[in-house]
Amino acid sequence: MNAAFGITLPYDSFKDLAPVARFVDLPLLLAANNEAPFKSVAELLARSKSGDRTIAYASAGIGSVPHLWGEYLKARTGLPLEHIGYKGSAEALRDVMAGHVPLFSDVLMPTAAPVKAGKLRGLAVAMPNRSPLLPDVPAALVERLNAVVNEALADASVRQKLQELGFIPIGGTAAFYAQSLAEETEKWRKVIKESKIPPPA
Repeated sequence: MNAAFGITLPYDSFKDLAPVARFVDLPLLLAANNEAPFKSVAELLARSKSGDRTIAYASAGIGSVPHLWGEYLKARTGLPLEHIGYKGSAEALRDVMAGHVPLFSDVLMPTAAPVKAGKLRGLAVAMPNRSPLLPDVPAALVERLNAVVNEALADASVRQKLQELGFIPIGGTAAFYAQSLAEETEKWRKVIKESKIPPPA
């Protein structure tokens, strides 16, 4: 994030450090207070499209990772989000739970605890699959987009048009597609290596 912000550091993350392994991720969570008029990301998107005014969301502070994710979500979905930065997650969480701010963008822990306790409503986690900590909270955007694609592929006219163009409709879960991508990448990597095919000019 420091590099992304253009902050001058005494080292170059890409030249002076050697990546060893991506050990863990700490996913982000989008939550709402229990009085908020939306119970899912789909309802949140529908509400925003109805012309409602901006929807405030709290984070641990300006420039924090949860703040950046909120802005990423805003840019990618068109949600009319308005950021309210706090001096730390605890202060933000307190105001969201009290109903002063409808949405809260934060790291999964410790915010998962009040969601599990029913004190907050979990809307989405920022990861491809559901989190084991909050199995009832869908993964942000991926799950919704996956449902839309599969719904389209279930339409007979869509399938027919695709087949007329020479395509074979597939569909399936996001996890299935991720596995397919990995298998295809490895397959073609072997072909390229064995045949010593250079990159396209």
